[in-house]
Amino acid sequence: MKRLVSGILAALLAVTAFSACNTNSPASSGDATSGASSTEASSGDAQKEPVTIQFWTSFTGPDGEYARDITNRFNEMDNGITVEFDAMGADILTEKLATALSTGNAPALTFQFNLQVGTHGKNDTMRDLSDFWEKTGVDKDDFMEESITALQYDGKQIMLPFHWYSTYLYWNKDLFEAAGLDPETPPTTWDEVYTMAEQITDPSKNVYGIGFPTSGAVPWFYSIMRSNGGDFFDTENMKSVLDSPENLETLKWIQDIAQKGFTPANNTGADLDNIMMADQLGMYVNGPWLSTGLRDNEINFGVTGMPAGKKDTIGVAEEYGFAVPKSTPDDQVEAAYEYIAYWYTPEIASEWCLKNGYPPFIKSLVENEDIKNDEYVSIFSQMEDYGEVSCVGLTTGQQIQSDVLFPMVENIMAGNDAQAELTKASEEIDGILATEK
Repeated sequence: MKRLVSGILAALLAVTAFSACNTNSPASSGDATSGASSTEASSGDAQKEPVTIQFWTSFTGPDGEYARDITNRFNEMDNGITVEFDAMGADILTEKLATALSTGNAPALTFQFNLQVGTHGKNDTMRDLSDFWEKTGVDKDDFMEESITALQYDGKQIMLPFHWYSTYLYWNKDLFEAAGLDPETPPTTWDEVYTMAEQITDPSKNVYGIGFPTSGAVPWFYSIMRSNGGDFFDTENMKSVLDSPENLETLKWIQDIAQKGFTPANNTGADLDNIMMADQLGMYVNGPWLSTGLRDNEINFGVTGMPAGKKDTIGVAEEYGFAVPKSTPDDQVEAAYEYIAYWYTPEIASEWCLKNGYPPFIKSLVENEDIKNDEYVSIFSQMEDYGEVSCVGLTTGQQIQSDVLFPMVENIMAGNDAQAELTKASEEIDGILATEK
């Protein structure tokens, strides 16, 4: 038993270390305003026995209070279902869930990251949720395709979408103006990012043009490399395609920015967040959550979609989903499905988007007037045009990101030979991918 717990825990910890919106309904009942049709139908079923389910999450901030309030409202409905909402830190959830899965004492419902899909799929720890759409009447076709496929493994729906996001380019309008740039015109290409970063950088004032973190951050380099025509994996043959001319050119471009001092050296994502909020960083790639901190610190900033590369415009997308452990009894699965369907109703989905700043993954909700009129969520919704989920179906995706790719970028930024680091990283990826076969 200890070996099984250790195996599941190690796989989940590898992921944890990397530390939903219109009045049209996503349901397929034919009533464009009744997204809760399946939930309402069930509430009138007097035959059903009361059911209580546990929902384990890692919501410990303001989002936790929003989610708990939504859950309380669901519990007040006359449907015989009570959801016990249990929020804990991400590390605690990982350890607690690993033990619970191995002993058959898992909750009926939990909250997991897309890079955990492969681990759960390979270990067969979660139920296949492919029948959710038919059993609830929620319209699968109204969900953005990648929000669903990113949570699949070997043809099985390991998770259902909870929220997703991509990366965006933030810029400091005051620093743009001080550098003689138009504060209302951000760069639209990575070449423009380079030029503007050079103009903004002022060592005498500890002002930097752009922030490139070397750990503890979204894999920002993925977006640039993919936009310039590079790639990382051939998942069909389970081998690396990292060592390419396109990727070498991009990495030399990143190295040039670092060596010329346009970005602070050896900084984590948290470090650069603080530098951005101290009015000392001109541009920075990050997720939607950064907007709250910048507003709280009264930074005069703008945010836009990702810049274009030589071949495309791509931003790395990440997603969290609902997961139902294999040990969950059928009556609790049914209750969990009703609860999930409640989150997909227009009222709840739009509320969650607007309160947390996450873009919607339900197509019909993108045109919601509140979303369109929200200064930030409307911009974050642009990810539909360029968001790309990485490492789909891999159990080793996070290991590759944290143990290979980030160190490679860090070494290149420090001045190491870019080709040598690229070749070394590609060989390391091949070794890791061999364990997937």
